[in-house]
Amino acid sequence: MRIQALQSYIQPVPSETSILGSSKAAQKLAQQVNQAAAHLEPVALQAQAGTGKTFLAGLIHSRSELASQPFAEMDCANLLRAEDGRLDTDALFGRVGQQLGILELLQRGTLLLDNVQVLSQGDAYGGKLRSRLIHYLKTGLILPNPGYCGQN
Repeated sequence: MRIQALQSYIQPVPSETSILGSSKAAQKLAQQVNQAAAHLEPVALQAQAGTGKTFLAGLIHSRSELASQPFAEMDCANLLRAEDGRLDTDALFGRVGQQLGILELLQRGTLLLDNVQVLSQGDAYGGKLRSRLIHYLKTGLILPNPGYCGQN
């Protein structure tokens, strides 16, 4: 059931692949990928679209102890908006007593969040979303959305 709920987010992971090149920059990037794979901590990849962030995240995942777990990607720019214009983050955080979000469904897998800046755009509400995500990254504890309608 968990994998079925994650199906639309699961991405293929590169296997038997490495970073090509012998320049100092390529060597440093390969070293950073290996270091990130050895430590199960959040990694931030910042670069323009089309530069290989998903590839690098998948490479880190495939070289980590989580390689047998799912690798999922969520584009925060595709999150739905409620009638009042606020982001509906149920797909990410879940909703108390109703649905699990991708963070809980994934359990020990790897999640690549694309366009995460969307969570902090706009009003003070956006800052709360960013704070909840930072709380999860620091503690591993998910703060689901409240179980009643109209509030996130």
